[in-house]
Amino acid sequence: MKTNMKSKLLAALAVFMLSKSAMAGGSSAGNGGNTIVCFDGNNQIKSVELLDFYEARIKRGITPDLGADSLSVDDKIALAISRIKAISPQMSEEMAGATGNFKYQSVFLPGIRLVAVDDSDHLFVPAGCQQEQTAIQKTPEFPGDKLYNIDQDLWNHMDANNRAGLILHEAFYHIALTQGKPEDSVPVRFLVSSISSAGSITEKDFVQVLRAVKITEVSFHGYEFAVTDVEPQFYYNGKFSGGTLAYEDKTWLQKMPIRVNTVIFGFDGSILRMKLSDPAYLKIGDQSLWFAPNEYILVNPDQTVSNGTVLPQNAEFKMDGKYDLRLTDALSKPTLIVVDRYGRLERCDDCQGQITVGDQVLDVNQYQSVSDFISANVTHLTHFKYEGLDLPIQGKFFGNQAKFLIANLGAPLQLTVGQAPVPFGIGEMEVDANGHVLYGVLNEDTTLVYSVNHTPTPYLKGMRVYFDILGEVTQASYPNPNNGATQ
Repeated sequence: MKTNMKSKLLAALAVFMLSKSAMAGGSSAGNGGNTIVCFDGNNQIKSVELLDFYEARIKRGITPDLGADSLSVDDKIALAISRIKAISPQMSEEMAGATGNFKYQSVFLPGIRLVAVDDSDHLFVPAGCQQEQTAIQKTPEFPGDKLYNIDQDLWNHMDANNRAGLILHEAFYHIALTQGKPEDSVPVRFLVSSISSAGSITEKDFVQVLRAVKITEVSFHGYEFAVTDVEPQFYYNGKFSGGTLAYEDKTWLQKMPIRVNTVIFGFDGSILRMKLSDPAYLKIGDQSLWFAPNEYILVNPDQTVSNGTVLPQNAEFKMDGKYDLRLTDALSKPTLIVVDRYGRLERCDDCQGQITVGDQVLDVNQYQSVSDFISANVTHLTHFKYEGLDLPIQGKFFGNQAKFLIANLGAPLQLTVGQAPVPFGIGEMEVDANGHVLYGVLNEDTTLVYSVNHTPTPYLKGMRVYFDILGEVTQASYPNPNNGATQ
């Protein structure tokens, strides 16, 4: 019984010690900052340089710039923290708090050498110098213990820049240990050297550091974004452009509460797109529609929506001031619609209704308009008048009445091209603004003039034939390349 009780006590003690070790970042000796210590010919300390600064200077050509030599250590720390404030006000506040508490949470130990902590993962030291453990931070276990243990002798040989850098290092390392799970101090050193130099650190660099130390969230523009499981997005200059939220967040749009899971920002930091978590009833153009979850909406500066996927329960919506388009009754999936900045409908992927082209009306189940360019899917055989031609069309229809029209003939039709009658069949045809046929599909074997040698040439049924302005053939091919070769 005593042996069993003793085993249980030992097991409990082991669990306790492991948990304390985990709190200290996985090392029983804690975690801390290193310096490069160089000696003179008499083996006396000549210089003590923070490893963060030495590494950045040798590997990246970055030298610390923490202001004039006359500035105090606190002023130099404040300067470095100000450089990160533009990127992350939240991190700058946390850094200010952690560095401010340094003096109260530190013990300076003279006449000692700290036990080396294997967390630096550095590659080299200069000849005639050596790496020294200058600070160790470890979670206090008993009353009177301090978080930071500092080698007083090495501290005394450090100038104001290096002292400020060491405090910044310990402060950010503490934040990383508290909020993340860093495997080593490499990303900590990169951040400290970056904010301690005149060159600005980018938002992409900052997020890369957070990912490296396994901090899971970052705040941008008032939203908390996930940075470990899903990689955020950035512009070419390293500016944050958006990503997946750490939590499905409730935000306000058009004075309405909506839930979103992804936010994309424009170059100026304004919201550009959002992915909805729940259906949302929002204004698009001059009307309001239900928008589908897990789809993006495009948000304008005035908070109106100009692009989004709407739900089937929207019965109809306006186009050019009329209720003349509606979602298809049989539609089971959401539908993408787009409006321009004036609220005019530009696109509806799965809709049905009527659109007006000039003074003619077309029944469609798809619609797209850009400026005066229109494309649609015509649902019924329609005789469409264009530049004196009466075209039976069905299916694909697009063009600009001032320039050209391309449509699928829905029935055979004979038209005069140049001086010759040409039998066209069902298929795509293009006509220019003067009523000249530019190409079409033959409905019969036909002899036409070939433009290269100006001689009559036979062409076969089913070939797509292209004409020049004189009505002569410039090219002919089968719409399906497997049926024949191009002339």
